[in-house]
Amino acid sequence: MDNLIQILTPENAEVIWYKKSALESNKNVDFFYAFCKIGDFFYSLHLNKIHLPYVTPSTHIGMSNDLTKQTNDREIKRNIILSKYCVTEGKLKFLESNIIHSVEQGEDPRIVSNGKNAWAVIHNNSDKGINGWGAVLLDLCSLEAKNIIFKDETIRYGKNWQPFIYKDQLFAVHELNPFRIIKIDVATGIAKVVYEAESYLPIFSTYDAYPLVRGGSNTIIWDDSFIGLGHATSEVFRHHPFIWSHTKKTGTAILFIDLFYHFTKHGYSLIDPTSLFEDEEFLYVGLDCHERDRKHEQKVLHILLKFNKNILNKSKSILPLLKFLETEPVTEQNGIPNLSCHRFFCSELPSAVLYEQVRGVRASIGLPGHIVHGPYLPIVNEGSFSAELSYFTKNDQEPFCGVFEIVAHKKNQDGKINSHSTVYLAQSELEATAGALMKKKLVFSTVEQLNYFLEFRVFANKNSVVCVMDIVTRILY
Repeated sequence: MDNLIQILTPENAEVIWYKKSALESNKNVDFFYAFCKIGDFFYSLHLNKIHLPYVTPSTHIGMSNDLTKQTNDREIKRNIILSKYCVTEGKLKFLESNIIHSVEQGEDPRIVSNGKNAWAVIHNNSDKGINGWGAVLLDLCSLEAKNIIFKDETIRYGKNWQPFIYKDQLFAVHELNPFRIIKIDVATGIAKVVYEAESYLPIFSTYDAYPLVRGGSNTIIWDDSFIGLGHATSEVFRHHPFIWSHTKKTGTAILFIDLFYHFTKHGYSLIDPTSLFEDEEFLYVGLDCHERDRKHEQKVLHILLKFNKNILNKSKSILPLLKFLETEPVTEQNGIPNLSCHRFFCSELPSAVLYEQVRGVRASIGLPGHIVHGPYLPIVNEGSFSAELSYFTKNDQEPFCGVFEIVAHKKNQDGKINSHSTVYLAQSELEATAGALMKKKLVFSTVEQLNYFLEFRVFANKNSVVCVMDIVTRILY
């Protein structure tokens, strides 16, 4: 894997296609562009749907393509889109796109191609699967689709399979822990386990019962090793990409590399690898980047990167990745938040009272006190800033449920807060929302507070259920 790591560097990365968009409620949005190359053309599959407003408690909405479902008296339609591109002046040029009507349900497609044939494995909700989960196999050449059926009913379907082609046969890495390969009969859709090996990856996610390390892109065979890109899901709003490799002799290895941190430090905390493929000269990587979990309004970046496999070739890049990222604000540096533009997740900040926490939402349980305080960030610049809290309330008994405030402190030599130095910068009561998502924005100044430590506080009143998600800061001037 060493030579692959030398190729996958930010300095060697070139942007050949990207799409920036704003994920807004009640608007059409695109998710998860997966790419492949067939002959001289590039192809992508992605999901298109109407993005529903954030709803709490969360409700499951059945996925559909050309079928329409009624949810809260609204029509929800999901489409899997196939697009075709050619290469013009070093970039992908869009040619055409079509809805894949043969796929009735689906999301998060993974494509694999050997240059002649191409298949996609698409997760869906299906009564043909197990416990409502299933998968569809799509032939990109004929556009025929069929359900993938396991003979072994103990195998979970999941949605992070990583397909690959070996000797014109279709396989997929089904899971990394244990490392399991399945073979899929493209004529019948029947899948069976053909290889399984123990892998020591005993860490689980903090918010669900699945392993921390999960699949991502398709799989390739590189120097007699299985290679893929996966993601570690530490929180519902944090996906950390990594490279994995597997051989029968050495087992499974996982490596986090600097390439992906360049997206994290520009505000993308949820990064999903969608594609990994090669031709004679280049290696290609597709990424789906979000600021947080997809239920929320936010900015989104879909991108396809090209890496020269000959790292000694210094040919001029049309759009180097590092130059492209200069158009994005820096939200942190070496893990230290940039107050001028940052998203602080409330579930990662301290609390002074007991609380409940589910899927990135921290909720008070009726006890009065600060359910959020911190991050005690050193103030290094004078200026005017805004801080916007996303929250909602339940079981409202009063018109106001708590207080959002911003303070600054000095610290003693022992590193503890000097309570006599506290300065209140901004404060506002939090209105009850009856379950609706609301944002509370405060404006504050750091003039005369250099070298103080900044603290956000969210106080929940007694018997109130205050649910908080994040605090977004911006510099005003």
